[in-house]
Amino acid sequence: MIDPLSEANQVAGNSFSTIYSYYKYWPYALSPGYLINNNLDFHTYGFTMASRVDIGNGTSWTHDKDAGYWWPSMEDHYLGVHFVDAGSNYHYGWIRCSVLDSAEVLVIKDFAYETETDHPIIAGDTVSYVGIENFTNSISATVYSFSKDIYILTETIQNTEVVIYNLNGKQIISNVLQSKSESISMKNYPAGVYLVTLLNDGNRFDKKVFIE
Repeated sequence: MIDPLSEANQVAGNSFSTIYSYYKYWPYALSPGYLINNNLDFHTYGFTMASRVDIGNGTSWTHDKDAGYWWPSMEDHYLGVHFVDAGSNYHYGWIRCSVLDSAEVLVIKDFAYETETDHPIIAGDTVSYVGIENFTNSISATVYSFSKDIYILTETIQNTEVVIYNLNGKQIISNVLQSKSESISMKNYPAGVYLVTLLNDGNRFDKKVFIE
C-alpha cells in the first residue's frame, strides 16, 4: 500500500531562486518514452505545474521562466515521481497529465509505477523495466549482439525507432531504422548489458544484450 502522506515522496523537476531568496519548483513535462530514474532531479514540496498572474482588466501576465514547463498548455505528458511505499521502499513511477486553457484546467489521466524497488520506469509504459524478459513483444524482430556490435533484423522498418539504454537507465542511442537488417556499433561504449527497445506506433520490442 502506498503512503501518499510520506514526506519522502518526490516529483522530478527544476528549481528557481526568487528575489526573496526562496525557491520555486517546476515539475518537468516528460515526453512519452522518457526514462525516469536517478538522472532526474527530484524535489519533495512546493511544486507549481503552470501559473499566471491576473493583473486585472481581463488580462494576465506571466514570465516564461516562472510559468512552468507545462505552461500555457501541455497534453499527454508525464510527471516523474519517486515515492516510498508502506514498507519504506522507494519506487519510480509516472502520472500522465494534461494542462489546458492557459493553466486553468489540470486533467490527471492515468499512472503507473515500477514494482521492483528503486528501478527505472519508462514514461507511459506499463511493462516492468526489470522484468522485461517476461513481456510478450508486439513487434516481430530478432536482436542479438556479437563482440562490439548489436544486430537488428525485422520486417517492421517504417517509422520504427531503436533506442538503447545502459543498465543505469541512461539513453545512449536513438535512431530510426532504415533497413530490415542493421547493425549498430558499440565500440565507444564499455562492456556490459544494454537494453535495446524498438518502438512503432504504440508497439514495442525489448531485448537485453551483452557487449564484450
